[in-house]
Amino acid sequence: MTYTDEVARSQAKRSSDSEPLDEISSANALIEHFKDRPSTDFVYSLEDLDLICLVFNKIRYKEVGDSFTQYELIPSLKVEDLIEGSKDLIRDLLCDGTNKDDSGKPISGALLDFSRALTEISKLLTFGAKKYSRSAWLKVDNGYERYTDAMIRHLLLENLEGEDPETQISHDVATAWNALARLELRLRDQPND
Repeated sequence: MTYTDEVARSQAKRSSDSEPLDEISSANALIEHFKDRPSTDFVYSLEDLDLICLVFNKIRYKEVGDSFTQYELIPSLKVEDLIEGSKDLIRDLLCDGTNKDDSGKPISGALLDFSRALTEISKLLTFGAKKYSRSAWLKVDNGYERYTDAMIRHLLLENLEGEDPETQISHDVATAWNALARLELRLRDQPND
């Protein structure tokens, strides 16, 4: 039997035996069908091929084996490749460009609620970048301790003088900047989970 005859037989069997499944249901069925098989398997039965060709209609196969009929996919794909391909297909079908899953993600746009405060902090960052260089604060020895001291110093000075004499920016801005600097350094030092 030729490859073309085999494909025609498989497609005829599918169309006569069951109602067509939508693409997502077919991909989920493939995942379920192969989930308990060894991930490195790459030889399939006709039943396997029916499901594989339903999900991946451009896959070809050839007959292999002696004692009973089995098939190998062209290109040679392992079970793990089929499962991953099905997951990718489901993801792509669900993500049509109009939806996006943001569940569990921070609402970063809420930072705009602090636009005035962050603008003031950016002015202090600009002052520091001009005086030293941009991001030089990251290279300060014992930065966490020194920014903690600076944060407390500016916090204490808030009630004594309105703004820092050198920067002409209020001490509460410097307090907030130092709090952010020490937080950033702490987070950078933490190993990724």
